[in-house]
Amino acid sequence: MVKEDYKSKEEAREKPVVRCKACITRFEVTQDATEAACPECGAEWRISWPEPDTPYIRGSK
Repeated sequence: MVKEDYKSKEEAREKPVVRCKACITRFEVTQDATEAACPECGAEWRISWPEPDTPYIRGSK
C-alpha cells in the first residue's frame, strides 16, 4: 500500500517533496537542500536539484 501524505496531487506539487527510497514515504525538503532525512524511517539521502523546483534523491548519505 502506498502512503499518501498530501490531500491532493496539486498540493504535493506546490511543495518540494521527494519519496524515500527505503520506505516510500513522501516528505518535504527545504529548497536547495543537499541532504535530507526521512521523518518516517530516518534514512538519510543526498539531494540534487535538476530544476529549481524539482528535488531528486541521488543516493544514500
